[in-house]
Amino acid sequence: MARPQTVIKIRPYYYYLSIYVALPLAYIVTGRVGLLLAVPPGYATAVFMPAGLAVGSFFLAGSKTLVGTFVGSFILNIWIGTGQVELTRIIWSRSNCIGIHSTSWCWRRRLASFSGENIRI
Repeated sequence: MARPQTVIKIRPYYYYLSIYVALPLAYIVTGRVGLLLAVPPGYATAVFMPAGLAVGSFFLAGSKTLVGTFVGSFILNIWIGTGQVELTRIIWSRSNCIGIHSTSWCWRRRLASFSGENIRI
């Protein structure tokens, strides 16, 4: 019995460009705008737009968007801090990035259960 061959999907360059360049830029821009509209001292917002962006991109394009989300979240967290790259700031930024990833993963699981689709994560 012959084994089925694996088909490799080749996607156009703009697909990867949107995930690895446009997604982090959109995350940074919407995050900065959201923090400018925040109540002083500026670290807490009522609605954090990049969280929805991360969940939506993860739901639509899958786990490969986590890299773009991680980069955007990391740069945004470094930027809103002192602007200096210190060890404590890097650790804090990484913990925030892990938080947004777990949030995206949980929401994708939840949306998949509501939609009734069999979505692989």
